[in-house]
Amino acid sequence: MKLRIPLIIKVLLPLQLIIIATLGFAGLSFYRETNQRWQREMDTRLARVVELIARELDPALLNQINTPADLYTEEYTTLQKQLAQAQTAANVGFIGILRRDIKQHRLYYWVDVDNTGINYPFFYDTPEHWAAFEDRQRHAVRYADEFGSYYGLVAPIVVNDAQGQPYVIAIVEASLSVEARDLTQQSLINQLLPLIIGGSVVAIACAWLATVVVVNRPLQRLKQGALQLADGHLGHTLPNEQRVADELTDLTHTFNLMSQRIAELYTEQSEHERLQRELEIARNVQQALLPKRLPSVAGLEVAAICLPQRETSGDFYGVIAQGNSTLDLMIGDVSGKSVPAALVMVATYSTLRALAGTQATPAAILDQTNTSLVQNIPRSMFAAVSYARIDALDRTLVWANAGQVYPFLIHSQRNQPEFPEYLTGRGQSLPLGITPLIQYEDSPIQCHQGDMLLFFTDGIVEAMNGEAEMYGFERLEDLVRSLPADIHAQALLDAVLNDVQRFADHTEQHDDITMLALKFV
Repeated sequence: MKLRIPLIIKVLLPLQLIIIATLGFAGLSFYRETNQRWQREMDTRLARVVELIARELDPALLNQINTPADLYTEEYTTLQKQLAQAQTAANVGFIGILRRDIKQHRLYYWVDVDNTGINYPFFYDTPEHWAAFEDRQRHAVRYADEFGSYYGLVAPIVVNDAQGQPYVIAIVEASLSVEARDLTQQSLINQLLPLIIGGSVVAIACAWLATVVVVNRPLQRLKQGALQLADGHLGHTLPNEQRVADELTDLTHTFNLMSQRIAELYTEQSEHERLQRELEIARNVQQALLPKRLPSVAGLEVAAICLPQRETSGDFYGVIAQGNSTLDLMIGDVSGKSVPAALVMVATYSTLRALAGTQATPAAILDQTNTSLVQNIPRSMFAAVSYARIDALDRTLVWANAGQVYPFLIHSQRNQPEFPEYLTGRGQSLPLGITPLIQYEDSPIQCHQGDMLLFFTDGIVEAMNGEAEMYGFERLEDLVRSLPADIHAQALLDAVLNDVQRFADHTEQHDDITMLALKFV
């Protein structure tokens, strides 16, 4: 005697599996993508803030803070305010500066946003904390204390000793609570599970009810609708025909509701397509703004390279002729990615370009641009910019810096104490758009025939290879030292780009690469 299986089970069992699998796959995909995007944004935020502080913090102020009694001095307050501004801009949980005692093998708080105390022991050091002192590289750290677990990045603060040799005076740490990340993940799961379970229960219960009333064509239509949904036709709905029994009408409505709920989980796909169109528009606007041809000035060679790593670029540059013998150069890097970064880039570049026609000094141009950006861009965004004015007749350079990577001055005479020479500039150097309470200063430099200037964004030194190693400043310095003294501006940029690409070895990069080179001939 054959085993008899009711038709309702034969029909609904596969359908139930399809519904549950479809909802489960949709929820899992949405959860993974959201979690990965959050992690990427967190890593980028931490990396930018520690690199910015390590690069821009004034070591001279640090050296004036030695004992717990210095906690409320003007120097400590100034440094703490800078850390607090960076903490707010980057939206991280903690920022602090740690020093080390090699003999006792202990780390101590130096300056931090929480007033922990000068020289108070840091009990949670990891090998990665110490590695940052040794290799002068950025490292990810994980540790726990009595309040919870933390994830963050540390970066070295490098200064030069009396002999001009770089060494690490301290490290800066920016971190986030792991519990906060776990709560975000749990909140997402709590939102998805009721939708998946409830949708499955409602759909299966209604399917059983409809099958009891009608077994033939309406059931097949419902089955085909579920298969369409499983095949990826999200939002697929069934027609409500008046000739069909009321119970099946209810089931059809429930199925359509479930399909729409699943489609809502995948609206990110359509949003992505819309974003791609916006990115294309933003890219076209950016390309229209950047120079098509570089102006020619007697006595100067100028070359530029801009390689965006995505559809739109946060990097930009400009070369503006100010008469027969004067050039204005600008190079910048906007925080963030995608359309917001592109819009801030356009606003920054347009403002700088407009102010260039006023004949104001580089520092005054940065001051006015900063005022405009503080009022008009999101608080979480900023723009790092260098602006320079070059006189070909006098071979002079006047420049001001707002949080951008320090450029190289490459002397034609190689027997210099520092070769290549970093132009560190005067005054504070926070990026534009962070605070109105800053005034930039001009730095005049006298150059000579054959000298070269190399401006570049952090996409050069932060280029990564397959081993997660950064290209770094040291490799760039070694490359510049190896080049001939009579090299042309374009050849210099080609040599740097080729060396970075050789180091990266086809590894995907996440930051744009932009360079400007100028030579006095």
